[in-house]
Amino acid sequence: MRLLQHCDAIAGLDPDWQVPNRRARLAARTDRAAAGLAPAKPEPDFVADHRALLNAQPHLVWSSDTVGHLTYCNDRWYNFAGAGHADRWTRILHVDEQAQAWAVWQQHLISGDTYEAEHRLRRHDGTVHWALARAVALRDCDGVITGWCGTFTDIHALKAHEAQSDFLACELNHRIHNIFAVVEAMLMMSSRDEPLARDFAEAACARIKALARANDYMRPSPGPGMNEALPATLHGLLQTVLAPYQPDPMRQGRQPAIDMSGPDLAIGAAAATLLALVIHELATNAAKYGALACAGGQLRVVTALDDHQLHLVWTETGGPAVAGPPSRQGFGTLLADRALGLPLGAAVKHAWAPSGLVVTISVRRDRLAN
Repeated sequence: MRLLQHCDAIAGLDPDWQVPNRRARLAARTDRAAAGLAPAKPEPDFVADHRALLNAQPHLVWSSDTVGHLTYCNDRWYNFAGAGHADRWTRILHVDEQAQAWAVWQQHLISGDTYEAEHRLRRHDGTVHWALARAVALRDCDGVITGWCGTFTDIHALKAHEAQSDFLACELNHRIHNIFAVVEAMLMMSSRDEPLARDFAEAACARIKALARANDYMRPSPGPGMNEALPATLHGLLQTVLAPYQPDPMRQGRQPAIDMSGPDLAIGAAAATLLALVIHELATNAAKYGALACAGGQLRVVTALDDHQLHLVWTETGGPAVAGPPSRQGFGTLLADRALGLPLGAAVKHAWAPSGLVVTISVRRDRLAN
């Protein structure tokens, strides 16, 4: 981009070929011929190569001066926006976004920070497409900004896929809530004529409601009519997801015990969903095969913080004896690695001690917050 901006001074070329619009360049050449002027010097090979490279990109490519006025656009820009030469890149945004985008862009022109945002672009035929806008400052050897170059990358298909995925996730969550409600209603109906079963039915319904609330964490975004005021802290998440497995105060005799300790911290929505998936899977397996499956079992969840990381230690004791690591990787182990490893950069370790499973999760605190 910078090479194209300076090659005219290097080669001493006629400025006609610098006009980014191909039709405008042809018109300029025609006007020169009509005026009896000599044809403009052809572009040198290295300039033509770089221009061809920019035109071959699957992006809308542009450059601007230090105040944000366009100085170059590739052919794909004009194929999208039309033949007219815009004075600034915000002109092709959806009309509802132009003013705000231009105001934010002015701040970046002053600070020199990289600009990146998702925008709706208005095509010359009136259709609207989503694109990722990105612009970086061009600087001289002294670090002074001499201009800007940027791109628009088509993300319309990705946005459509995200919208469809969110809709399906909300629909699935709605159906799961309906199933919980139906099971709860069936239990209460069955206990109406059986007074001795009423306490059991009420306790079972309480656990079903707790499961439904825990399920709210395991969705990408809140849906209409669903609980949106979920706890925004790590301990709040743990208490919500583990609530269905807490001891029943109305029940006599020994029961599995759950203990949580350690410092708490705020977590973002995306991190909460991923953590909830993993904690829910660990709790389910503990209730089926581990400490929560036995009357004398105990689950301890301890959190610790250092300067940069959160450490969560899940320890099960008092359950069935553990012979050692499983012969194959189970879904819970795979889920923990995939859900927390790549998205949050977390390290997940499983220790199959004879007394019970110990899982250690270490994740950067800034990843949890964002």
